[in-house]
Amino acid sequence: MKKTALLTITGLFPFVVFSQPLDLLNNFLNETKQASGAFEQQTFQKDGKPAEELQRGTFSFSRPGKFVWTYTSPYPQKMVCDGSRIYIWDEDLNQVTVRSAKGAIPKSPASILFGTQSYKKDWNATQPKQEDGYTWITLTPKAKDASVNSVS
Repeated sequence: MKKTALLTITGLFPFVVFSQPLDLLNNFLNETKQASGAFEQQTFQKDGKPAEELQRGTFSFSRPGKFVWTYTSPYPQKMVCDGSRIYIWDEDLNQVTVRSAKGAIPKSPASILFGTQSYKKDWNATQPKQEDGYTWITLTPKAKDASVNSVS
C-alpha cells in the first residue's frame, strides 16, 4: 500500500525572504550543510485516515549523506548513516541492521534532506501554501513504483 507522509520539522534553519515561492526550499537544500531539530511524522492511507501512530523524534545531519534520525515514540529506534552504510538500531529487539546507503537513500524521502543530488531529479514540487503557521511544500515522486505518494 502506498502511503502519504506528512513530515513536520522544526529546528534552526536560515530564514530569508525570497522572490519565488520555491526559493525557500531550494536555498535550504543548496546552502544548509548541517542542521538538527525535532520532527513529527504521520503516514496516511489513500482515504485520508492515518495508517500508523504519529511518530516523533529528533534528527541531525551533515551533508552529504550523514545523518542521525531518532524515533522517540511510539517505538524507540535510531538510524545512523555514515555516508555509505545505514545502521538501524531497534531498541525493543536490541538489534542492529546494517544496509547500504547507496540503494536505500537515493529515491526515498530521506534523499530530499540528506541526499547528494538535487531533489528535482526524482521529485516534483508544488507551490508552497501557508497553513497553521507553516509553509507547506508537497513533493511527489516521479517514479511510478515509489513507496510513497507524496511528502509534505
